[in-house]
Amino acid sequence: MLRCSTNTMFIRIIAMIVLAAAVLIGCAPTAALQPAASPAQPTATAASNAAPSSAKDTVVVGIYGGNTEKTFIKSVADEFQKRYGLKIKTVPANNEQRLAQLKTQRENPQMDVAWFTDPILPDVVASGVIDKIDVSKLSNYKDTYQPLQPKDNMWVVHSVTPWGIVYNADKVNPAPTSWRDLLDPKWNGQVMSSDITYSSSYLTLLALARLDGGDEKNLEPGFKNMKTLRAASPTFWTTSDQLNTLLKQGEVVMSPDAKGFVDVLAVNQKLSQFKFAYPKEGAYAVSMVMTIVKNAPNPDGAYKLLDLALDPAAQAIFSAGTFYTPINRKAVLPAEIASLFPSPDQVEKLQTADWANLNTQKEAIVDRWQKEIR
Repeated sequence: MLRCSTNTMFIRIIAMIVLAAAVLIGCAPTAALQPAASPAQPTATAASNAAPSSAKDTVVVGIYGGNTEKTFIKSVADEFQKRYGLKIKTVPANNEQRLAQLKTQRENPQMDVAWFTDPILPDVVASGVIDKIDVSKLSNYKDTYQPLQPKDNMWVVHSVTPWGIVYNADKVNPAPTSWRDLLDPKWNGQVMSSDITYSSSYLTLLALARLDGGDEKNLEPGFKNMKTLRAASPTFWTTSDQLNTLLKQGEVVMSPDAKGFVDVLAVNQKLSQFKFAYPKEGAYAVSMVMTIVKNAPNPDGAYKLLDLALDPAAQAIFSAGTFYTPINRKAVLPAEIASLFPSPDQVEKLQTADWANLNTQKEAIVDRWQKEIR
């Protein structure tokens, strides 16, 4: 059985994983920026050296490629084989590709478990390609942060990263404390935000709307404040690499971003001057979630894998390699990186967005953005 402890050996093992992950990634994935995906071909994991003999001894997982896939395999594959005699196969793709695959395979599903991120979940649920999850079958579910789990149990949150404000502590002092700090005229020409093509931009728009009485159903204050922010910005970024370059060059000192990316700069690139601020109005949860495919070939194996993925030790390994925050509150991270992660209180206070409501307005939001913001 996997165990989670703070002994020295465990810390050294996790630290080695972090160093290995640093070689594999230049940045940690966020839900807003889809992790780079390999071609959409089933990939045998380290737990499977040969083709599986039947659906009953294999669980097929649709997941993001690159570091997310590699770290997830590292966190569960060996224990999954040891504990249940089951293998894992992965099908790497991004959100849209995976949903398209599930729709195409509706009558003959080829996946058991499918990963997604917040913005696309309303479309996934509406498509009818996933099943409601019986969380009573998941022994580790009770130890997860319940405020971040869905009330209808259509998915299980695996890990999160906060969306707030990244800033250069050498140039921004005191640290930002509010979303409104992005609108302060003293930062004209040095502040940025992401373009609407980056899905977490909707969170920034919502945060700016809530500053002045708006919400998902009333984004007018958000557009007003976003216009102010755009007028003070040299440009809006479209990829995290673009933002990171401008931050390192000193052209930008502050922007909304995911905490995971800031942690990568601090650890992998030794750029400790870049910090993350939790706005007093609330940072937002950017989540990676697991679903069970409707009519999955191996539903029993799917439940076993979901439960193992929520195990404290598996969660710690995944978080050490991706800088996503464990959803299991019992996960213990090594001292070398533990301070980078949000406290339990900060995780519980993360805001969530009504993506179903936002998605119904998506076309109108994008059209208005292109006319008034871009």
